[in-house]
Amino acid sequence: RIYEKLAVESILNLTHETPLRLLEVGAGGGDLTWQLAPELAGVGCEYYFTDIGRTFVTEARKEAERRGLDFMRFEVLDISKDPGRQGFAEKSFDVVLALNVVHATADVGQTISQLRKILVPGGLICLVELTKYHRWDNMIIGLADGWWFFKDAYRKNSPLLGMSEWERVFRDHGFDLIAFPANTAESGADA
Repeated sequence: RIYEKLAVESILNLTHETPLRLLEVGAGGGDLTWQLAPELAGVGCEYYFTDIGRTFVTEARKEAERRGLDFMRFEVLDISKDPGRQGFAEKSFDVVLALNVVHATADVGQTISQLRKILVPGGLICLVELTKYHRWDNMIIGLADGWWFFKDAYRKNSPLLGMSEWERVFRDHGFDLIAFPANTAESGADA
């Protein structure tokens, strides 16, 4: 709970002193974007919508224009590669957000390292990720090549990581303060 309070206070202080620079990665169809962005209108925020797919970026730009969200920016970004080589300056974002996207990269540790490069000191990475898979996931989603795309040491039978694995990824890549929702149970495969 104290971590949640500190995170909220940090974000509120940033919006009062300087524009909050928020980067959403792998935003896709905007499931998170269109819930969050309207709430940030008028609070001194620069919201960057990014995705690896140019079509998603183009469609999101049109939707933001339709909604009158003029504080949003739109760029293509592959989070598994160096963001500097894609036009994103180091230490330039206060908050990095992702909804069920980091687990879809080949190496989550490398991806977290790439995201850390663009995060200001003391900034936040906020991930919403599935952490539990069911056997039928492998039978259904597992038929897609992308389900087995991972090649890091954090995963074995699924691209999804449990809470302890996520904590290990972040600690291994230099993060000291890691917080999870209070009512989160440890994950794993169904027996």
